[in-house]
Amino acid sequence: MHLRVYSPNQYLTREMHTRVERRFRFAFDHYAPFISWVGVRIMETEGPLETAVKKCQVQVMLNSGDDLLVEETNPSIYRTIDRAASKAETEVHIAIGRIAGVASRRSAPSLAEAEVHHVGENNKIASRTEKMTAQ
Repeated sequence: MHLRVYSPNQYLTREMHTRVERRFRFAFDHYAPFISWVGVRIMETEGPLETAVKKCQVQVMLNSGDDLLVEETNPSIYRTIDRAASKAETEVHIAIGRIAGVASRRSAPSLAEAEVHHVGENNKIASRTEKMTAQ
């Protein structure tokens, strides 16, 4: 998984850049086999009543080709980063679950059939396929 943090006009300090990278790596490390790359863009925009608002955009490209985009705005840079990371993690979890669910449904055996193992005479294990009836 490649992670790129960037900010127009050099808004982030080195310490903030490190914090952002750590937070997003923590959010996505367990999904790393499914993620191609993550881009995090942080900027300061003008909010209502000419107040400074921090904006964090997160773009996640999954290995399946899905492209996810999450945005968060807040006056606090720390809250913006944490909320954006949480939202992005949730979106990735849902997307991976949807992809895995489709794959498992395609390869899963029919629920109407089940293989039953039982111990027969002389303690030999025999197996047979039984049709299950809905009751």
